[in-house]
Amino acid sequence: GATKENQGEMGDGTRDAGGEASPNAKQQTQMQENEEIFVHLAQEAGLEPGEWESRFQRLCQDDIFAGGDLELVDFILEDLDENGQEDMVAMVQNPGTLFEYGTGCLYFYMNEDAPYCFQDEEFPFFFRVDLSSGDLDGDGNVEIVFGAQGTGNGGAGDWHHRLLKYKDHTIEQMELPSDSYETQEREIGIQVIQETKKDTYRAYCPTLDESVTFTSENRMKPEKQAMQVGGNCRGFYQVECVEYEGGGALQAAEYLFGEGGIVHGVGAAWFLFTWDQEGEWRTNRITAYRMTRTL
Repeated sequence: GATKENQGEMGDGTRDAGGEASPNAKQQTQMQENEEIFVHLAQEAGLEPGEWESRFQRLCQDDIFAGGDLELVDFILEDLDENGQEDMVAMVQNPGTLFEYGTGCLYFYMNEDAPYCFQDEEFPFFFRVDLSSGDLDGDGNVEIVFGAQGTGNGGAGDWHHRLLKYKDHTIEQMELPSDSYETQEREIGIQVIQETKKDTYRAYCPTLDESVTFTSENRMKPEKQAMQVGGNCRGFYQVECVEYEGGGALQAAEYLFGEGGIVHGVGAAWFLFTWDQEGEWRTNRITAYRMTRTL
């Protein structure tokens, strides 16, 4: 089962005659709420009562709720490695530390393996998680990319993404592509250049030394010569595994702003990344389009 190091300390429950910890009223209430949340999420996943009962019991047996000290935030049922067996993902957090980063855990139940607990002091565990999977480097093993939003704002929002590899019944973390690893944000730098033609911009990527021209509404009248007026903001969002040229690839978007500042969303740049079997990533393609929908 899950270890106490993965869960934090138990609450102030009393002990019975045999010396075992018994839940206090607060923990009992939290466990009732966890079951209600689980039932709702399990029904969303299409589980029948008999199925969700056994799966919830499994989570309880592994004590991922730490006896009622942790609350269930999200539950996902998906065949991540495409072997015909549905895998479980459950996210929990300390309810007393809402909106504090690093106060939870994301459990991955792959096949019949013991659950893997992902913890990260910079990751937000308090909102629901997005995830997708695929073989990104062609080695026959699955990679899992997942992300959740934090409390920051600006651009496309405060997204945090991580990448895992599942191989030989173990899970290890991989680095997401990025120009820099000095901060938690993963990004490929983009310069937004306002052209002399009305409502026309160019997204230039120094990493690729490539440009993409696109149209979007100007906030200010163009100058007589093209000039850089903006760039990308807040790193990747909408990160997911996709098929590309017969293999797997990672697709990610970046919010682009123009001469009106960060609130002036002019478009999005889309990147397509692949890996070789030595674990080295490369950028295969960049596209850009006008910002036409709410992020």
